[in-house]
Amino acid sequence: MKLKMLIACVLIFLVYNVASSLDYNVSFPHEVEVGKWFNVNVSLKSETPLNVTLYSYVYKGFNCVGQGWTDNKQTIILHPNLTEHVVLKDFIKHGTEDGYYNIRLKIKYSNETIVKTETIRVVSRNDVDPTYLYIGLVVVSLVGLYAVMRK
Repeated sequence: MKLKMLIACVLIFLVYNVASSLDYNVSFPHEVEVGKWFNVNVSLKSETPLNVTLYSYVYKGFNCVGQGWTDNKQTIILHPNLTEHVVLKDFIKHGTEDGYYNIRLKIKYSNETIVKTETIRVVSRNDVDPTYLYIGLVVVSLVGLYAVMRK
């Protein structure tokens, strides 16, 4: 009876460890521009079929400066021994100050969570919201049209 219990425990241990094995590789950008889209590239591989949810975000303290905490979330099914490449897209909100921020990737599967965090530099080379440029162009055009129509 004790031998059967030992064998059952060993089998459960082996199945759990095989089922939850996940290899991953992530490529974070080192620098991003305010208002510009950028990619977080992730490669995933498992020896068994696995349902995986992953997302990334940029933050400082308790403030997310990207599109949102989980806005680029993707859920995929990994097939045994096949590498899956996932691209998570994000951008930095207008008005974000230059500086160093944290970029984080979260991968969730089989009651496990992998968290990978690095530092990213945020720069604002042209931090003017395009909406204001269009409004300005419309106003200038209307003023010019008004001046021509008055003549």
